[in-house]
Amino acid sequence: MKFYSIFFGKTKEFKNINQNDSIYLNFLYTLVVLLPVLLLTGPFLPDLVIVISSFSFIYINFKYKIYLYFENNIVKIFLLFWIYLIFSSLTSDNIFFSLKSSFFYIRFILFSLFVLFLIKNYSSFLKFFFYSLTIALLIILIDSNFQFFFDKSLTGFEKPNLRLTGPFGDRQIVGSFISRILPLYLFLYMYLYKKINYQFLSFILLLNVLILFSGERTAFFASTFFFLGVYFLFSNKIKKFLFVIFFYILTSSLLILITPSLNERIIVQTLQGFALKNFSKHNDEIKSYFEKKPNRGFYIFSRAHEVHYLTAIKMFQDSPIIGVGPNMFRKKCSEAKFYIEQSSCTTHPHNFLLQILAETGLVGAIFFISALIIILREIIIKLYYKKIKKNSISINEIGKYILSFGFLINVFIIFLPNGNFFNNYLNAVIFIPLGFYLFLIENDK
Repeated sequence: MKFYSIFFGKTKEFKNINQNDSIYLNFLYTLVVLLPVLLLTGPFLPDLVIVISSFSFIYINFKYKIYLYFENNIVKIFLLFWIYLIFSSLTSDNIFFSLKSSFFYIRFILFSLFVLFLIKNYSSFLKFFFYSLTIALLIILIDSNFQFFFDKSLTGFEKPNLRLTGPFGDRQIVGSFISRILPLYLFLYMYLYKKINYQFLSFILLLNVLILFSGERTAFFASTFFFLGVYFLFSNKIKKFLFVIFFYILTSSLLILITPSLNERIIVQTLQGFALKNFSKHNDEIKSYFEKKPNRGFYIFSRAHEVHYLTAIKMFQDSPIIGVGPNMFRKKCSEAKFYIEQSSCTTHPHNFLLQILAETGLVGAIFFISALIIILREIIIKLYYKKIKKNSISINEIGKYILSFGFLINVFIIFLPNGNFFNNYLNAVIFIPLGFYLFLIENDK
């Protein structure tokens, strides 16, 4: 009984809720609390939790008539975007395949609303979700570092060439996962404990080093932008900020230079991808790669990335208003009018904005760009007013800025390569922080 009261905390459930629904909600609460750990197992269990939570949220809303959750403007925009995605799928060449991605996309916003519901109705949810997230990050940190130094993780997975998988099996997403989840982790710590101590800061630094060790260049640059950006937003001393930048760059550079695998992955392969320097003059394949580079003298990230982007642009030009249909890039890339070379065909164009333009057209891009403008307004205008004009920022506001900056880096950083916008696992990681963000918005009210 004591464990029950500690784990679930003080609940603020509806007066008329029946016992069966209360038990069921407690079960769902437990599943969502465990979600960070479940994310380590693969896409199936996290997506199952999200689906169950989404349907349960609809059930609770209709049964107990609590429709106020849908009154938030952000939620309304997402619902309109979802309706548009369905329309775009219905106009595509492969309606059934496209609808599988668009019709069920609503589960992510419903799950975010269910997270908001749990935060509001279970006083211990924030604390235990933070504990679960800490356990997940500790597992990744220990297992991946072991794999980096000994070529095999504690969970039994072999280290792939120049990358890490840690507890994720054959998926090379250690750096991506950490960089996307760290803004939420930082927010939860700040919200629960109000300040940052050296133990927590050391843990964050170790996680950032692991992102570098993972060999995921986009994740490394994204996490760098995030932490330097957040530090800049809240730093009052420009000299201290410049020293932190210098120390961070110096430390990262030394680690890259003295570690052969990092040097190969971060420097050599990056320059090779851009075709800026021929490191393998005796390799015919590499020679051919450099000979084909465009007149500007370099590729955009790599020839494969550039071809992905050009293929997406061709699709957008072919159907600029509504696009070719959600998740249809993989189906259309082999058509003669879009095909450039073998690299044209892949599951997605590796850039969120280009994917949205190609698959949902200008109309879909309007939703994406509107969300970007809202985030930028939240960070630039409101923070400037609070910090410069009022010179005071509440913990609630700090949380909003941290999550806003996290969304900006992980979703709207359009000049770096990205994953599939309609990937289930990626959306699960992206949408988890949204429920907490909605909670902070309601707190402001």
